[in-house]
Amino acid sequence: MALAAAAPAAAASGATTFALALGQNPLVIPAPAPVSTTTLSVQNIGASTASGPVDVVISGMAPDGFTVGAVPGSGWSNTGGTSDDELSFTWNGTLDPGGSNAFFLVIQYHGSSPRPVSGSLLITPTDPGIDAVLLQIQMPADAT
Repeated sequence: MALAAAAPAAAASGATTFALALGQNPLVIPAPAPVSTTTLSVQNIGASTASGPVDVVISGMAPDGFTVGAVPGSGWSNTGGTSDDELSFTWNGTLDPGGSNAFFLVIQYHGSSPRPVSGSLLITPTDPGIDAVLLQIQMPADAT
């Protein structure tokens, strides 16, 4: 089930609007695994068909010891960056009203701190009319 991660900006009359949504937020990485996945979607929340591109930048990995990988879906492409610093992705396509297009984010922990560990990744669109989303990451203590 996809949960909207941010309230969409109000659209002008007749305008089409995109929003971002995360599939699982917070993302819980269960012990003992250091990796988990969630989805990032672009959604058409407007009243008419809308076309991309929608560009996003994912940041916040390095200070907390997380890396991000991706399995781009249809229309998505990695446009730059490194998995431990900042990654850029572009979605290019057309969505009907209410439609969405997603891809998988693979989050892995490489830090040296023992569990419990938490962090966050900021997903920022380059279009100021689309709200950024914050992915919260939780790694609970190992079961004993």
